[in-house]
Amino acid sequence: MFSKNKRATTEDIQKIVQKGKKQQSPNLRIHTMELSHSPSRYAVVVPKKIIPKAFLRNTIKRRVRAVLKSIQIPDNYSVVVYVKKGIDRCDTQEIKNQIETLL
Repeated sequence: MFSKNKRATTEDIQKIVQKGKKQQSPNLRIHTMELSHSPSRYAVVVPKKIIPKAFLRNTIKRRVRAVLKSIQIPDNYSVVVYVKKGIDRCDTQEIKNQIETLL
């Protein structure tokens, strides 16, 4: 889990999705935007429609958050990661490769 000052709020997420840049891979969609906040902010969205089981949604969120923590992202740069179908068959290294190529 990210510390409270690194978590994107609902307003941040809406602003990033509406006005930010969007990039896609087979299993992820990433919205990025430069905001006025000093620390980078992150959010991971795993829709219940795609992954119906809660324990799988939480596992995927933990994997994506771990990857985001390991990657160097500049300050004032907010990221929202949306998960697509098929992500449950990917290991952490595949997720890391996809996120690095999109960022």
